[in-house]
Amino acid sequence: MARQGKRGWARRIARLLACGATVTLLAASCVEEAPYPPNRPPDTQVFIQADTLNVADYRTVLHWSGTDLDGTVAGFVYRWDGPWQPAAGESLWWEDDGWVFTTAHTDTFDVPIEGSYAERTFFVRAIDDQGLADPQPAHQWFRLTNEVPEVSWSDTTRHPTLAQPSLPAISFAWTPVDFDGRETIAFARLWLDTQAGEDSAASAIEVARDTVGAFFPEHFQGRLGERTVYCQVWDRAATPSNVISWSWNVVAPTGEYLLIDNAGQRAPGTPQSLEDDFWRARLEALVPGNYHLYEVWEAGPFRSAQEVLPMLSLFRGVLWYGGWIFDGGETSDEQMREGLALAEPGIRDYIDAGGRLFLTGHNVIGTEGGLSSGFWQDTFGIAEIYRIYVDEEWISNMRLERTSFSGGPLYVRCGEALAGADSLRVSPPISQTDFFAVGESVEPLLWLDPATVDTTDIPEHATRPVYVGARSAWGTGQMALFSTIVTKFRATSDVSYEAGVEALLRDLWALP
Repeated sequence: MARQGKRGWARRIARLLACGATVTLLAASCVEEAPYPPNRPPDTQVFIQADTLNVADYRTVLHWSGTDLDGTVAGFVYRWDGPWQPAAGESLWWEDDGWVFTTAHTDTFDVPIEGSYAERTFFVRAIDDQGLADPQPAHQWFRLTNEVPEVSWSDTTRHPTLAQPSLPAISFAWTPVDFDGRETIAFARLWLDTQAGEDSAASAIEVARDTVGAFFPEHFQGRLGERTVYCQVWDRAATPSNVISWSWNVVAPTGEYLLIDNAGQRAPGTPQSLEDDFWRARLEALVPGNYHLYEVWEAGPFRSAQEVLPMLSLFRGVLWYGGWIFDGGETSDEQMREGLALAEPGIRDYIDAGGRLFLTGHNVIGTEGGLSSGFWQDTFGIAEIYRIYVDEEWISNMRLERTSFSGGPLYVRCGEALAGADSLRVSPPISQTDFFAVGESVEPLLWLDPATVDTTDIPEHATRPVYVGARSAWGTGQMALFSTIVTKFRATSDVSYEAGVEALLRDLWALP
């Protein structure tokens, strides 16, 4: 007798018991039942909502179902012919990983066309509750069309050129066009030209949900001079666009430290040139000839948020300063706000990775500040920025006068990092200063003693100091932030104020 499975034996024993005899006498008195019939495969059907003889869009909605006469349908497996392959993360069929397993009865497919027209066939098979598949999968043939995407550079007016080079850290923006809909663009690929011995994959980036991409120093693989970037986009039908390119000159930074001049146009004998002279003198004293100058008024703010981290990562330390307001037209404050808003994500990551940043200017934080409340609260550690009520509006812009609220001189207290000077004087008065409170993890650098300024709108200041400078650390880096113009202070002791600022920079940048 052929060997039977557990299910067959169970049915046989049940029949034997039903005959009412002992096992030794059953052979003569009962007729044995035939073996249980083998499992039969399920049957599959596929449904469409249009005439497949008509050309359809590459995005296709399909429905399918299955029946099993001797059991139940547990799921389905499907595939397309042609260049299609299962997407990452899909559940694959255990018998053939070229098929996707699903329990759904419908799905929407972006069918790879790789051009403007293709003919594709969809296959689907039902799987029953014992894992048996329909041996004859249902299938449907389609004629599919697609609009080939196009791409162009978004704005070339600020692109670097052969005459106006960039550092080996730069971003490019592009504009994709797809007449099937902007949302059909799947990703963009940008790559730099390569030479023999260079890794082409290491010089390429892929951007899925943006129209800006940035190259880090490592993408240039150490080669400067004339370089060319290429850009191409792909839609969800796996169809590439045209290829665009741009050639420019790439130069190395002129030092290990970065000086970002955000104080406006430099003109000899004017106040903004005094700002520039002060900070250049500090770097010449600390790192002579070992810094790179970025003049925002000439070069403009960063091209994009994506460009900031690659640029900052070229340098061991950064000093970013503002300090001048123009009477009409665009001001350096407006440029600094724009630049800080773009730079915020890059600053977070730069400090986290070990960067060291010194930042001073008008409207760095507060109601007119470039850095968001999320930055100064969650990352930097400022507990609160105080506001006053002016012209039916609460603003944080205040003014540091020469005299205190009580009528005597106004002294700004100093932290130990400023080389032993315990207080400073304001000269001349500083407008658009933001007063803030610090958290426990923040190191105070500059602050006002309680009740030294008008406490009408800041009642906390009657008993607590308010701060205009502090240092914070996160990750492996540090940042010193001043919500006022540092160059407007003067020393009140024998300690040189310039020497105090240099001492803070030396400590911040871990200089010998």
